[in-house]
Amino acid sequence: MKYLVILTIVVSVTCAQTDIPVKFLQKLENQWVLQKGEGGTVETWGKTGDNFYEGFALTTTRPESSHLDAELLTLFKTRNTWYYMAHPSQNKYPALFELTEANDTTALFVNSEHDYPQQIRYTFVRSDSLVAEISLINNKNLRKFGFKKSTVEND
Repeated sequence: MKYLVILTIVVSVTCAQTDIPVKFLQKLENQWVLQKGEGGTVETWGKTGDNFYEGFALTTTRPESSHLDAELLTLFKTRNTWYYMAHPSQNKYPALFELTEANDTTALFVNSEHDYPQQIRYTFVRSDSLVAEISLINNKNLRKFGFKKSTVEND
């Protein structure tokens, strides 16, 4: 009986740590813009089902450039665990990251087996500002990307 109580506590704590607050998800549902020189990145997120969100990132180095980098993004929950799946257009297969930390303003996804990145963190600095960070474990080779909420109204 003692082991059953301990197991129940461990499972409850684990499930609570792997859930993303609704407030975070509601903020993520938007179009986010990163201006970089003459080019930039637009990342768009939307809810497509219960516990399922799809995103799309499009990056160009110059406005007149015909070269675009695209990335399909998916955020989903299965078996009480949230996952972030990134599929850059230049890669044959997507990479899967597991949620390890979350609160109303931050979500951290980790895959220590992936080459780079091994960590992806989204942090809302303000309601109109989102920072995406990618790095190796322990924040080595950290790269930060500051996005602003798009002011363009969707129909």
